[in-house]
Amino acid sequence: MNKWLKLMALLTALLMLAGCNLIATDPVLDVQQVVAKVGDTEITKGEWLEQTENVLYNNQLMYYYYYGMSYDVTDSQAIADARSTAIDNMITYEVLTQKAAAEGLDVLSEEEQAQVEESVQSDWDSYLDSYTTLYFSDSELEGEELESAVVARMEEDGITQDALREMYTDEIVDDHLYQFAIQDVEVTDDEVQMEYDGLVLDQQGTLDTTPTLYQSYVSDGTDIYYVPDGYRGIKQILIALDDEQASEISELQSTLTANETALEDLRTQLDELQNPEEGEETTATPGEIEASTAQIESQIAQLEEENATAQTQLDELQTQAYAQIEATASEALEKAQAGEDFDELIATYGEDDGMTQEPYASQGYPVCEGLTAYVTEFQDAAMALEKVGDISGLVKTSYGYHILQYAQDIPSGPVAYETVEEDLRAQMLSEKQSAAYTAKVDEWVAEADVERNERLLQAD
Repeated sequence: MNKWLKLMALLTALLMLAGCNLIATDPVLDVQQVVAKVGDTEITKGEWLEQTENVLYNNQLMYYYYYGMSYDVTDSQAIADARSTAIDNMITYEVLTQKAAAEGLDVLSEEEQAQVEESVQSDWDSYLDSYTTLYFSDSELEGEELESAVVARMEEDGITQDALREMYTDEIVDDHLYQFAIQDVEVTDDEVQMEYDGLVLDQQGTLDTTPTLYQSYVSDGTDIYYVPDGYRGIKQILIALDDEQASEISELQSTLTANETALEDLRTQLDELQNPEEGEETTATPGEIEASTAQIESQIAQLEEENATAQTQLDELQTQAYAQIEATASEALEKAQAGEDFDELIATYGEDDGMTQEPYASQGYPVCEGLTAYVTEFQDAAMALEKVGDISGLVKTSYGYHILQYAQDIPSGPVAYETVEEDLRAQMLSEKQSAAYTAKVDEWVAEADVERNERLLQAD
């Protein structure tokens, strides 16, 4: 019996040491378990799980605001991925913190400390105003009592001056560390020239094949290294329709378009009822066919009546709207055709913001044969101008009246190296520095004294 009791006691002790699931876990002690260590710094399970929740929340926001999609924070794979991301981030953060301290990069200058305090005070005042408006707009509290209540509410959300101070200090230390990591990174003249040559060849292959893409590149801000043949720069003076009238015109045009689509569909249905295909079987009785025909004809008549009314309203509104701007447009046209400075006329009469922005302000809108980016009337009038300096008549579009100038033939071929070299070098340097910093961080993490408790990290 004594041997049996001793054996049971031994098994019990072993089970306790092994953390057997048969024994309940103390939740307070559980979150204090160490899941990883970086040097002497411990990362507890509680800290890790809290960071996991932050990762899941941030992912949820990102999916909603950037992609318009839902993100299931309860999905097992999403949780596993968030846990992995969280512990990696926490380890990396601690490695960088210790690296910054070892290199003396966590010390702020007096100027940087002043910058931190200024940012903290600015944010603090902003938060005080926001929280007062959000949560205490109906409060009877005043003065110090009100401010104390607001501060207490902010602290519930983790907003304190110390937290703000730590955040801004970390930002500066992070920048110190970044500059330390990239201090030897540079881009040579040969590298810039090689990159330029490659970009020219790449765009040349694309734009010589599809020249109309050049207009899209200019419009969306793509860096330009090559210009295809056949482009002209068109400047314009736009005398715009009144905003309210333009909106009403657009709504009427949309109604007419929608009705025409519906009419086309109804006429197709009517034709199929009245002229069935040879051999086509139908279960409808003659009476049902007659009733359907009458219903469709009634719908067609109603839509045609609505369209006639809408078209009359549109014609009257357009006549009125264009009449209101015609005198101004004619005055501007007369001055343009008399040879007055076109750019000055744009500044005086023009209502197109695009004409005040580069590159359009200097070269005009890029136009070539076959473009569909502009309204048809603008495109046709722009291509009808025969030589540089020519001025169009009044071009009527849904925007108002346009007066176009053939400003220049846009030079084709590679863009001059000197005009893009500075920006290209800065872009290449930034990319090279970013890659170098990432590599350095990976190196520092690999070299660091990191211990991971995989049993805890992999547990459900």
